[in-house]
Amino acid sequence: MFLNRLSTDNQERFLQLAGMLCYADGKYTNNERQMMRLYAAEVGEKVGAPIIEKVETDEARHNQEGEKYFQLAYRFRSIIEEVKDKSDMKERKMILFELMGLAHADKSFSENERKLITDSVEALEFNEDMLTRLNDRGHYFNIHEVEDMLTRYVELQKEMTRYVLE
Repeated sequence: MFLNRLSTDNQERFLQLAGMLCYADGKYTNNERQMMRLYAAEVGEKVGAPIIEKVETDEARHNQEGEKYFQLAYRFRSIIEEVKDKSDMKERKMILFELMGLAHADKSFSENERKLITDSVEALEFNEDMLTRLNDRGHYFNIHEVEDMLTRYVELQKEMTRYVLE
């Protein structure tokens, strides 16, 4: 939804973060797979295809070896730090919003996914007020309202995908 507004470098960073978030709970679900493919289409094949291919190729390795959460969290944090250093607050909000949407894609918000999102909020330097409210030009959204919107958004995306692709 917002990825085409990000710089190309931040589109790539987002897709890397999204791929890691998909594996945070140890499962790469069909809903997450659909979301990743939608993200790739949104940013364009040149940027999206290589990253999506890597995420899907790594699926077997993740399932067999099971990357330790602390390793995943460390890699995730290093990319989030790059996002912080290379983006403004508007891009940070877009990335956080999209990551939250992906975390809710399978209707399960695992403890590990929650930790990565919380770490993102901290690393991207959202202040205390932004932890509970996201400010968009004076219109405030309660974080729980944002989660509800994301759930509806994910459902609508799935419905549109089924309509178009089936």
